[in-house]
Amino acid sequence: LGNFFTIKEIFEKSPYRESITGESLRYYLLSTHYRSDLNFSDQSINEARSALDNFYGLFQRLEESSSDTERNKEKDLEPLLSKFKEKFTQAMDDDFNSPKALAAFNEFRGNINKLLIRGLSDQAKKTILGTFQTYGKTLGLFQVRVGEWYSIVFTPDPDVIKLEVPPPKVIVESSEEWIEQQIQRRREARAKKDFSTADSIRKELADQNIILEDRPDGTTRWKR
Repeated sequence: LGNFFTIKEIFEKSPYRESITGESLRYYLLSTHYRSDLNFSDQSINEARSALDNFYGLFQRLEESSSDTERNKEKDLEPLLSKFKEKFTQAMDDDFNSPKALAAFNEFRGNINKLLIRGLSDQAKKTILGTFQTYGKTLGLFQVRVGEWYSIVFTPDPDVIKLEVPPPKVIVESSEEWIEQQIQRRREARAKKDFSTADSIRKELADQNIILEDRPDGTTRWKR
């Protein structure tokens, strides 16, 4: 009747790496309790990937070096870690209540975002990132490298793909090394007050879905 999908077909239809599609599929399936029914759609997978984007955006910021070493700013971290671990354990003990477990992850993410605004040391960031990865491994989540998550390396046959959401543009030159080279070119142009060239480089990257974020300390972060 054409009213079902195989796992193989889902991966064949996806324009993303297998690791990204795998985590997106897991997140979608885990968002509903295993005793409940759910209806699969391409849109639902894209929504799951968008939810994971929020986590990987945080992971990207946690991997960035920090000049902040003041420990007194981290006095609220330990209670947040304990609260998250307790809620996650309770959810798993509650008949594998995966939606509640994901809610614990999302609450933890929101709290960590608030702490980041105040400033965190590199050691604190490492602890937080390790917590996400360790507890996420239980569900098969948060195991993809940040650089890999934001890198799309292939586009399937457009005659086969029929996604409800348009697939991302093909990136011809997308290596991290090439992107860093463009950022350095832009930095040099801005130093020379050649803002026309700098804007042109930003637009060239934006056309390939590479977004630049200039930070207050003078560095530039990029993501897709």
